[in-house]
Amino acid sequence: HPAFRKRRVLFILGTHAKNPVRQVHNLGSPTTFAKTAAMKKSFALHFVPLTLMLTCPAFANSLDAYVGLKRLILVSSATVAVSERINASFVKQRMQLEERDLTIIDISENSHKITAALRLPPEKTAAIRNELKLKSGETRTVFILVGKDGGEKARCYDALDLERWFALIDQMPMRKAEILAR
Repeated sequence: HPAFRKRRVLFILGTHAKNPVRQVHNLGSPTTFAKTAAMKKSFALHFVPLTLMLTCPAFANSLDAYVGLKRLILVSSATVAVSERINASFVKQRMQLEERDLTIIDISENSHKITAALRLPPEKTAAIRNELKLKSGETRTVFILVGKDGGEKARCYDALDLERWFALIDQMPMRKAEILAR
């Protein structure tokens, strides 16, 4: 019977209205339009501030400029002697660092600069240290490996075994793809 089939189709579709034409007509009613306008206003009130928070430099991740382009070794050195030793190690391994798209960034609080490393402005350095949860006045030397995806891959204290980190990097999927592409 045709009426039975119509009710069955409406039931399967989850519609309880007996007149589907009336239901379609109601989508353009003034009440629905007012609800849509209210939803748009609510969206603007909630989404726009979130977008500003994520894209505004004051809220953005301080390392976003390197994502997808470089791997990073972030170094926080405690003393001048350690900084000189780290610098010599990086100069010695310069070719392997370049081959793996590694950039060294000095995020030390003090003025013990690593000459082979990039030094950022103090406010950016403070933001990075905060993001990575490095304590103010840290007495140990800290090394942090950041992948091309922007995520922390490894962290070590006091001494860095670059050969071990090179092996770790060579096992990463992006690095494997780079090797295959050559």
